[in-house]
Amino acid sequence: MKRMQPMRGNVLLRPEAAKERTTEAGLIIPETTQQNTFLGEVLSVGAPRLLDDGKEVALDVAVGETVVYRDNAAIAVEVGNEQLVLLDARAIVGVLVDDGP
Repeated sequence: MKRMQPMRGNVLLRPEAAKERTTEAGLIIPETTQQNTFLGEVLSVGAPRLLDDGKEVALDVAVGETVVYRDNAAIAVEVGNEQLVLLDARAIVGVLVDDGP
């Protein structure tokens, strides 16, 4: 089986499917009417980004984290039978952090 290894400064994600949401008042908001929020689980991280001066900059994400990213920077790829997203790590705008109970 083939696998995708991102190049320098890039990240491979499994996009999270949009889910139907319910408001506190009990209203159901179907996924088709929601504003696009792009979440994905980091599956693989490329080597550190290489700057013009030759210095390396480590990426701020790790495998297993859930991130929020800009969709306009995403490249859809199919690996095996799975739809994944490849993007420049600079398109990641946040990491979801579990604060615990």
